[in-house]
Amino acid sequence: MNTLYPTVLGTDFQRLDPLLQQFHQAHDVVWHGHADVRWTDRPALRALLRLARLPAEGRAVPLQVRVLHGGNKEVWQRRFASRTMASRQYRKASRVQEAFGPIRLSLDSRIQGAGLIQHSVRSHYLGIPLPGWCALQVSAHEWQEAGLFHFDVAIRFGPWTLIGYTGCLRPDAP
Repeated sequence: MNTLYPTVLGTDFQRLDPLLQQFHQAHDVVWHGHADVRWTDRPALRALLRLARLPAEGRAVPLQVRVLHGGNKEVWQRRFASRTMASRQYRKASRVQEAFGPIRLSLDSRIQGAGLIQHSVRSHYLGIPLPGWCALQVSAHEWQEAGLFHFDVAIRFGPWTLIGYTGCLRPDAP
């Protein structure tokens, strides 16, 4: 059974580093690592991040990620220290869709070198497309380095970066 990313990326999936291929295909594997989490310095936006219970700001925050695959649908469970952030990903047309509660993002996914680059091209709230000025914008980069899965994610609203996190993961030993 094909999982989401090999389906969306097609033959380009084979260009990904082996650890990234493993991450996007492995069933029931928990990945552990850490992340540096950065928040905006704007007080009103920081209050919204706290209300949304997004990962707390910090350096070397313990991180656990598990991706539950169900064919062309996935549930991503991320646990930053004591805070959980979950999303659903699935395919619509040729793009990955990622949903966080009432927010859905359409992600452009492409291979760069042997890494994966994603950025949001459309944002919806309760199924309603949002104009660019009030849409969430996500950019993500995944790559393999020194035997670890590395990532860098930024979530922006208009000109402001709301939250960003960068770090690395490794799979649990079987």
